[in-house]
Order: sequence, then structure tokens, then C-alpha cells
Amino acid sequence: MSHTSVMLIHEYNEEGIMSKRYFDAEEDDGADIEFQCEKTAQELKDEYEEDANKEEYPTLESYADSYYGYKLNEDGTEYGYYNNRLGMLDWYEVGGRWSNLLPSVNKQKLKKLYKDTLDMKNEKGINLFRNDAELFIKVSEMSFQEACVFMGIGGCDSILISKKITAEAILDRMKAVYKSKGQDINGDIINNVITDSIILEEDGMETEHGNSTEFFIETYNRLLKRNEKGAEFKVTILDLHS
Repeated sequence: MSHTSVMLIHEYNEEGIMSKRYFDAEEDDGADIEFQCEKTAQELKDEYEEDANKEEYPTLESYADSYYGYKLNEDGTEYGYYNNRLGMLDWYEVGGRWSNLLPSVNKQKLKKLYKDTLDMKNEKGINLFRNDAELFIKVSEMSFQEACVFMGIGGCDSILISKKITAEAILDRMKAVYKSKGQDINGDIINNVITDSIILEEDGMETEHGNSTEFFIETYNRLLKRNEKGAEFKVTILDLHS
């Protein structure tokens, strides 16, 4: 099993965007199906007649299907596989291994959560520090963002683009989450955490873009203006499995 991560910047729901990107998606889902030829019909027929165990595979069709898993193309000239050109995943999770990568509150509210948790004024802080003074000291010495990530506060997997949470605040949160996993940031933080692409859905049109901070900030701030006029664009993190 392998993991990749995708950032969606979207107004439409994420399942509607990703349904066409399953490897086993069909044209009715919006998939872009192509046929991949492995052998011509004549090549497989010659192979079957010369080498196949006829008791185990009494017909050419059974040999193609059971031995190779091949399908015959529509005009009957080639054997191979039908693939989805858009295929990216077998299944996905919202957040997944990158759970809480996005900030759920603005910095002012996060500071209050931070203080209340360290002071054990909420359930999270009580559960963390009531019987662990060493942990309290360790967290107190962390940077603000890293401590918030460690304490499990102020994070989520999908946010509405708004003035309350800036693009820069999102990047700060990502850096803290990435460091909390013992990773060193090499260059662009978006490039570190988003290993596949940024998928932008806007006005029903979907485009895939490179995983760069520059594109993210420009798009976030542009769509912020649209949200202020009544749109509801979001940022969502997906963990893809294949």
C-alpha cells in the first residue's frame, strides 16, 4: 500500500471531485477510460494454441481472463486492460495521516486554547498534564505552534477560506505538523506535505496544479475575495491510498 496526499481547493463536495479519480471508476463517474494493449488478438491466439494447457483453459477467452486478466477491446483486435487516465487512488481519507494539518481557529483564539490547555482549564489540559509534570515542562519549552500541535488543539482537515485564517497561518500550521512528525523541512512546505498535487475546482471546472506555496497563496487570496461576495470555497486535505 502506498500513500500520497492531495490538497483540494474547492466549492463542490470532495467525493464528487474524487469519484472520477478512483482507479476502478467508470465513464458514468466521469472517468477518462483508455485501453492499454498488451498483446494483439493474433499474438494471444498463437500463444494459446502453442503453449496453453487446454484442460485448464478450454477456450481462448478463459486463457486471456484467468491466466492474464486481459480484456478484449471493443473491435476485437487487441487484449489488455481498461485504465482510467484520471486514476489516483483505491480509497481516500479526509485528513488521514495528515489529520489536523489545517488551523481551525485564528491566532487569537488559538492563543486562548493554548493558555487554557497549559493551565489545565479544559479537559484536554487536565488529561495531558494532571499527572505528568515533566510533560508540562517539555511542552512549555516548545514553540507556540509546535506546542499546539503536540497538545492536539487548533487543528482540522477542512476549512472555509476566510479572513479569520490567512494563507500564512495555514503554512505555519503545516510547518509545525510536519516537524512534529520528525521531518526536516526542505524548501517549500507545501511541496513537503502535499506529495501529489493541488486540485482546484472552480465553477464546476477541475484543474490539477503543482504543489507550490506560491500557487496556494495566490489562489487562497483570490478565492477569499469571491467568498466575501457569497461563495464558499474550502481547503481540504486528502490522504490517498493505493
